[in-house]
Amino acid sequence: MVATLAHELAHIKLFGEGRLTENDEQLTELTTIIFGLGIFNANASFTTFRDFRSQGWQKQGYLTQMDWGYALALFARLRQQTDPAWAEHLCKNVRSDFLKSQLYLSAH
Repeated sequence: MVATLAHELAHIKLFGEGRLTENDEQLTELTTIIFGLGIFNANASFTTFRDFRSQGWQKQGYLTQMDWGYALALFARLRQQTDPAWAEHLCKNVRSDFLKSQLYLSAH
């Protein structure tokens, strides 16, 4: 629910300030990072479930886990954070992509 609310607040901010004239869902998702809510959206981007009848996965949002990992690594780099405390709250898959992206950015 937090991820959905963050996404919708980003819409309000982008459209309300006249920064966008057309809807851009990927940019809206990335905007949540700047407002400090990107972790929620990144963690919600891909979830697995299992109950007594079924199991499976569900994708939410407009970015992949790899997109989130790279975007968060760029954000950390812009803030000159090599080991940000907030990264420990990323789910396992996004954190893996975040760490790989940090290595890539450091090398290039």
